[in-house]
Amino acid sequence: YSEYNPYTATGRPSNKYGGINFAALNKNDGTRQSFISRYGEDGLLIQFDYEAFHLRLVAAQMGYKLPETSVHTFLAQQYYGKEEVNPDEYEASKARTFSLMYGMSEDFGGVEFFHKVRQYSEQLWEIYRNVSSVKTKTGKRITVDEPSANKVFNYSVQWLETETALQNVAKVCELLDNKLTKPILYTYDAILLDLHRSEAALLPRIKHLLEDGGYPTRMYKGKNYNELEMV
Repeated sequence: YSEYNPYTATGRPSNKYGGINFAALNKNDGTRQSFISRYGEDGLLIQFDYEAFHLRLVAAQMGYKLPETSVHTFLAQQYYGKEEVNPDEYEASKARTFSLMYGMSEDFGGVEFFHKVRQYSEQLWEIYRNVSSVKTKTGKRITVDEPSANKVFNYSVQWLETETALQNVAKVCELLDNKLTKPILYTYDAILLDLHRSEAALLPRIKHLLEDGGYPTRMYKGKNYNELEMV
């Protein structure tokens, strides 16, 4: 029943139904546990989400090669200068990556990737200052209220996320037309499905469609939206 508004400034569709934003349900208060399969014991909730989606999207724009394995592990190894990182270091590295990616920190250290990201961000800003917009890969012109280098970069990445993901999500919707399995929620870098167990053989095809373009996904399953476990 969700209503999506694709016409937002940042490029991320807003989502609501009855005053509830389903794209931003609380992860910690049990709210998500209310959402279950319409098929009862014959159903299962399946979520596919893109691994390090923003990092991979920007890398593709820059022509920078990231590993097919975990990007966060790849960056953590560079932050800490070692091959094996523990869970605490992994989580800390994700926070550092977020700060570097979105301009809250400039502690690039010796991490080549973020030096390249800064150069890319500066190129976007130069374009924006010259023509008061930047163009997405589908031809959409992005304009920003009270623009800054970081804001133009962030909007560009979010538009890139939406354009890339929704082209692949559309293919999944087409595949599931007239099937029992239904796509029920799109949340920026993830799609949630209500799977009828008789159609489990569709999952590899869905994963293949979502990964078109070279963006790997992870799959989760659960009896409700609060208890999804990686497969």
